[in-house]
Amino acid sequence: MTTPLLAAESVLSGNKLDWDLMRNQLTQVNSMAMKDLISIVNRAQEMDPWTGRQYLTEAFEALVNTYGGVSADLTTQWWDEIMADDIYFAQPADMPTYKQLRTEVAWGLAQDTHGRRDVLSRMALLTQKHIFGAHRNTVDLNALNTKTGYARMARPDACAFCRMLASRGAVYGSKSAALYVGAATVRKHYSDGHDRGYRLKQGRVRGVQKAGSKYHDHCRCVAAPVPESVDPNIPSYVEKFGDEYYEAIRALDKENPNKSHSLADVTRVMRAQGNGK
Repeated sequence: MTTPLLAAESVLSGNKLDWDLMRNQLTQVNSMAMKDLISIVNRAQEMDPWTGRQYLTEAFEALVNTYGGVSADLTTQWWDEIMADDIYFAQPADMPTYKQLRTEVAWGLAQDTHGRRDVLSRMALLTQKHIFGAHRNTVDLNALNTKTGYARMARPDACAFCRMLASRGAVYGSKSAALYVGAATVRKHYSDGHDRGYRLKQGRVRGVQKAGSKYHDHCRCVAAPVPESVDPNIPSYVEKFGDEYYEAIRALDKENPNKSHSLADVTRVMRAQGNGK
């Protein structure tokens, strides 16, 4: 499979991060992969079941390595541009193993609970997961290597889980940043630099920092480091996500005033309040 040519565009407009450009370039990579995937699935379905499964597994591995590799390489270029570090240069994350992909292909070929089989839809879901996953894993890897915190950015119509995590700021990937997650204190809010104080009582949320690297099916959140030298350029709707998060915390504090809250608790209440799917 020929590696597609896709030049990384600058993700800094002036000194501001361009989150939409990152997502749009990854979506472009995903669209190119889908064209190849359609051809692969169509060809596999013309073969006998055993041969088709073997062909689909090998072709899917090549597809993921090719387009996931493009996604990871784009991300290393974005990282280097954002961090402007003359000593450390970002490394791409490893691609998934053949064993993992073989298991995923078996799921892609299986029938659903209604006895129906939709190979293309399932394989498309897996393809998108790996393309966006290569981007996120590359951010995770380099954040770990450099002890750098990063932010994740959701779309305006994101689910409650992604809204919650996007609202936390550049707290993922760094142990020092994790100290601030869910803290019932006054701290600088990363979107505008203003002091934000909330009376949260016992309202700490367990596991938010660790959840920063978790993504659901069809998720199109992107991630990037946010050094002090760069304007994070956070969309205005993320401020609303933060308000929704704290509204849910306050409701949970009333339900259970003497305990910390789980991610499931917070997302459940956010959905009940009409914030996210």
